[in-house]
Amino acid sequence: MTEVNLLPPELRHRQRTRQLTLAIVAGVAVVLLLLVGVFLLESARVGRINDALDAQNARNGQLQARINVLQRFDQLKQQVDQRQVLVQGLEATDVLWSGVLHDLSMVIPNQVYLTQMSGTVNVAAGSSTTQASPQGLIGTLQFQGISLTHPDVALWLTRLSEVDGWVNPWVSQSTKSGAMGTSNTAPTTVIFSGTVDLSTAAASSGRAPQ
Repeated sequence: MTEVNLLPPELRHRQRTRQLTLAIVAGVAVVLLLLVGVFLLESARVGRINDALDAQNARNGQLQARINVLQRFDQLKQQVDQRQVLVQGLEATDVLWSGVLHDLSMVIPNQVYLTQMSGTVNVAAGSSTTQASPQGLIGTLQFQGISLTHPDVALWLTRLSEVDGWVNPWVSQSTKSGAMGTSNTAPTTVIFSGTVDLSTAAASSGRAPQ
């Protein structure tokens, strides 16, 4: 049996157009559904990333707060270190005269008596800080005294050089005087004067030999 389509051509054309339109709409709907699915997945992933970022920022904030607290102690430590370096620098060229007198008492011979002693240090211009010379000297001791013999004076010079930081002992004058008192049998004396230089070692580690 032969089928005969009795619909007019216009109706058939409309029917095909409607079917094509429905197919296109269905395809667009599928694409939109896919896009919505992808959008939802990406939104969820971005949300998880944002949550992780917020958590990391919170941890960073806590760590920064701890750093800020500890930074104060670091600054205090730096200040202490700087002041310690400053104090060490000052002590490196500071002469402790009480130590000088102690060292002097340890090395002076029994036959030598000092009648006068003074000390000077090199001070930087416009400052009270002791300054070392290019030769490493920071001061000088000047002394005057008496002894019984010239060898005693020589022994005094030898002992001066044994103190750490005491260098260049020198007697500028040594004169043998006449008899002491009115008796011709009184012993003679040697009147002497001289100097000894102080190096930087006299400030930090100068000690008389024990």
